[in-house]
Amino acid sequence: MPVFMDMKSFKERAKDVELLLRGKVLSECAITEVSLLRMIIFCNEEREEMNKEILNFKSLIFQQKIIRAEKILQEMKPALYETVKEEFASLHRIREFRNNIAHSMFTWDENEKDISYFYVWEIKVPEDKIQYHQAIKYTLQDAGAMVDEMFRINKKLLGINIIIEDEFIKRFPGFLG
Repeated sequence: MPVFMDMKSFKERAKDVELLLRGKVLSECAITEVSLLRMIIFCNEEREEMNKEILNFKSLIFQQKIIRAEKILQEMKPALYETVKEEFASLHRIREFRNNIAHSMFTWDENEKDISYFYVWEIKVPEDKIQYHQAIKYTLQDAGAMVDEMFRINKKLLGINIIIEDEFIKRFPGFLG
């Protein structure tokens, strides 16, 4: 451990890790969301006029982007979809992780002073009961593996987008100006 880390308190180190992790997760998810939107936009533009959806992208949440991109890719580019269907299955799990990291409070075991794991307080919504917070334990190793998976998926989605956009530009050469 670098000497400067020894000088920081446990709370300061925990806050540094939290900020770094939130930043990495949100940064990767921003790339994912842009990729999903580009798939939706370009595939939707290829539809016949009467089948085009009117889309308000500002109101789409991450889950809706995943669902719409998967649906339109299956419909308009089934061969490409087959190459990324496992990634779409993973995106639903990643979305839950992203939502926990983005929207929930982190806590650390201050008695243990162990930075290798933390808790995220997730809202649980049981049927016919009052909603409550539940601590979900994550290790930094697991969180890092999730970020690595997000990076791998993004790489694949960006590759698919290049194919979709190239095909689109060949079909509609004046579309982008």
